[in-house]
Amino acid sequence: MAVSDEAGKDSLPRLEIVRDTPGFTLILDGKVVHPRLPLSAVAPALARCLATQAAKHDDIAIDAGLVAGPDQAGAMFMVSHSEPILRDALTLSLATHWRADYGRGALLKASVDDHVEGLGLPLQAPDQEGMFLPAMAGMTGNTAQVLAVLVPTKAPLEDKSGVQAMTVNEVLRHLVANCCSEDGRPLDTGGFTRLADWLEGCERYLVDMNNPEAAAAALSGRCSQRAPQKASGSR
Repeated sequence: MAVSDEAGKDSLPRLEIVRDTPGFTLILDGKVVHPRLPLSAVAPALARCLATQAAKHDDIAIDAGLVAGPDQAGAMFMVSHSEPILRDALTLSLATHWRADYGRGALLKASVDDHVEGLGLPLQAPDQEGMFLPAMAGMTGNTAQVLAVLVPTKAPLEDKSGVQAMTVNEVLRHLVANCCSEDGRPLDTGGFTRLADWLEGCERYLVDMNNPEAAAAALSGRCSQRAPQKASGSR
């Protein structure tokens, strides 16, 4: 059912899941967005659709993992990767090591310069295809600063700490494809520039998935200092 706000100007999109032959079809505002999905693909497609349709006006919707910092003091870490399974694996790994809240989906609102709002979408359970874990209540609707944007890698890093600094451009290669403006549209020039400027204010790290314990410890130590980071080179 479509729902409107009090002003009647920001009607929410109508999202339907209908039985098809074969499978199921996702329809957004009367347009087919994912046809004839097998049952196992419905949840991932639905979560992706919700994540990318969250933006209004000049907001930026980001389909990324979120995990609260190890001290649970309000700030968060964002995890981005083109492979959702790898993204969710790092998000859940850090949440386990830090005993912290986690979720998926973020909204960088036009009215807030550097904070993001958690959308509270589910993450895929590791080693359990088709199984999703609900976001924790503490991350749903929570607005906080992002301390660092993390990009997981399967390739071992030389640094035994399990983390390696990244430039803004390096992170953008992984992040921008998961960002949308209003109605799920790709970012325009203004949105891209705003995203890059926002990343300048975050720490940025490549994280070794082969060494999760060391990476969790290193991130906890480095980001607790909240020191501005400048990776080698400019953007």
